[in-house]
Amino acid sequence: MRKLALLLLCCAPFAVANAEEDINSGAWIFPGCQQSANGVRSVDAKQPTCLGAVRTFAYFASTLPPAQRSCPPTGITVGQEVKTVAQWMEQHPERLHEQFEALLVAAFRDAWPCK
Repeated sequence: MRKLALLLLCCAPFAVANAEEDINSGAWIFPGCQQSANGVRSVDAKQPTCLGAVRTFAYFASTLPPAQRSCPPTGITVGQEVKTVAQWMEQHPERLHEQFEALLVAAFRDAWPCK
């Protein structure tokens, strides 16, 4: 549980947003993930937030409790991880209102379940 709490703290976006925006939601971060997946560089806070969260999650993914655990293959790049997450989010728009960390868990578990 401590690892999951640390992971969620590391994944929390550090950006300034309007009071109406939920900067922890998949909907807020999704455009940054799409930009990264498509090789577009941006100064928008959403892109580095997505990259950092995905990379941090990937680092801890195989050490999380079984319900959140996933096993990305050794040698996978952050670009491949971000593309996988962006594609998953595109396929599940009904979940974009959820916290981005929950979407990371689901995307990684679908793509790379532990055997």
